[in-house]
Amino acid sequence: MTADAWITLHLAGHPQPIQGRFLRGDSGTLGETLVEGRWLRGRGEVVAPSAFLVKRGLAVGDRLTLTLGRGRAEATVVGATMDGAADLIQADWRTLAALAPDQRATQYEVRLAPGTDVESYNAAVRAADSGLHPVAKSTSDPTTVAVIGFASLLTVLLGTVSALGAAGGLLGIPIGVAAHRLVVPAMAEAAGLALPAFMVDVWRAPLLALLTLAGVVIAVLGALVPARSAARLTIAAVLHNE
Repeated sequence: MTADAWITLHLAGHPQPIQGRFLRGDSGTLGETLVEGRWLRGRGEVVAPSAFLVKRGLAVGDRLTLTLGRGRAEATVVGATMDGAADLIQADWRTLAALAPDQRATQYEVRLAPGTDVESYNAAVRAADSGLHPVAKSTSDPTTVAVIGFASLLTVLLGTVSALGAAGGLLGIPIGVAAHRLVVPAMAEAAGLALPAFMVDVWRAPLLALLTLAGVVIAVLGALVPARSAARLTIAAVLHNE
């Protein structure tokens, strides 16, 4: 079980308030996805979403000063999570003690044993304390769903573009060859010229295969630039576009 408190506080040097989530208990089981560094181990440590760090020009290893009223606490960023929240930090409960010693938990997260009936558990909690309001947490992470969905869509688009490049070559080349065999002799006849066979029969199998391959390559190169640009987007930018 993990107890936590959500507190509005300030980061020294930045005028806008931020949200602090202070954790007590086995917070390592919350399932946060780290993209850099490590999870919390003790007092004076902070884990922040990558969007939070990018917004403020910070990095893992930087020192922060947190303030709440007259309380101040020094902390070090020890990890970055895959999260689009640009104004949230997570810290150990012992860090909160320096800011607000009397603060109580505002919610509890409980991991149930496999096979436990969720509704029965929630009913038991409500019966034990009417002030508690249990809510089942979704097993899917919205951030992960958004990133996977975006990557899947991009993959489909790239596959479609490549398929169209191949289909264009397979269909366009025979049509082009047929048009050449009709148009060139007609133009020569209109000009009163007689063309030898080698001037009309100019297409050979190796050349046609090369043209088909060239069409695919051009299509892939055309999709490469937007694909690379999309791959460099931050999680926050992806979620904002969603």
